[in-house]
Amino acid sequence: MVFSGMLKKILFTVSLLMFAVIIGIAGSIYNFVGKIPRTVVDGIESPQITEETAKEYSLNMNTNSLGIADNYQNTILKDKKKSSIKNVLLMTLETSEGRKTADSVMVLSLDEAGEALKISSLNGNSMVYVPGSGPELLKNAYSKGGAETVIFTVNSNFDLNISDFISIDTTSLDEMIDLMGGIEVSLSEEEAEVFGKDTGRYLLSGEEVKRFTSIPGTEKEKAGRNQEVMNGVIGAVTNSNASEVPSKAQKLLKIVNTSFSTDDIIKNVIKLTGTKFTSSHLEFPEDRNINGVKDSGEVKYNKHLIKENLHDFIFGTDEPKTEDKNHNRFQRKQETM
Repeated sequence: MVFSGMLKKILFTVSLLMFAVIIGIAGSIYNFVGKIPRTVVDGIESPQITEETAKEYSLNMNTNSLGIADNYQNTILKDKKKSSIKNVLLMTLETSEGRKTADSVMVLSLDEAGEALKISSLNGNSMVYVPGSGPELLKNAYSKGGAETVIFTVNSNFDLNISDFISIDTTSLDEMIDLMGGIEVSLSEEEAEVFGKDTGRYLLSGEEVKRFTSIPGTEKEKAGRNQEVMNGVIGAVTNSNASEVPSKAQKLLKIVNTSFSTDDIIKNVIKLTGTKFTSSHLEFPEDRNINGVKDSGEVKYNKHLIKENLHDFIFGTDEPKTEDKNHNRFQRKQETM
């Protein structure tokens, strides 16, 4: 199975939950998993949206407290091949200038019947309608009301049916890394120059990891460094002596939060570890469907097209579409995973 960089980053969360299973064999799995911080998702009060706003942001005006369209199964999913998909919101969080934002926003889609696992990365610089706030970049939605607001925002702007989330707060990750004794990271030639080192693999402290992830570059290069850090964290735990694994995993629990109950976590980990899934990953909008970037960083794209592409990818109806700017129409285009 071949994973993309971003998908490997997400598997940090899955791997963390697997640690609970492993540790549970020697101790009490229920007590261990029960220590994972959780936030109950009750939803928010549905905002009053004008027809003009709904049209501009392609919003459904009739939703529940989670932003899920009324009669979702018979409206949004009526023409889809697969409707029994579990969608989960995945976020990595960071604190900047005194506020917490979502560094990455993704949707994990699990099709148990088809044994498929898909990751949809939503561009954080997408302009969306955030309830109670108005037009905002997607990455800023968390600062407006936490996980519930992000769930509502993603559901209402992209016509999805998410009711649960998993988040990783990277704000204090450097402290966790120091408590774990550092992590091993591979440095490219360009990255090694920042540290005055030769290309190779090095044990980095928490402060050095912060420098590593702050190296300028493209979004893909930054995602690759985040992936390298997450892989290093996983390695620090899995490569430890058996007696050290529980204490290191306990430290990692401090940066994880979820809406899943203890029973749900155990049930889903057993499914993930006991089933061979095929996996795929796409970013929305894809580079070819971005029509420009504003000075503010906002990416411009056709909202209807991207929503349709996202649904096709998650629910398995067709290959993604691309906009033919020369003829102002849409055409099918082969996508290689």
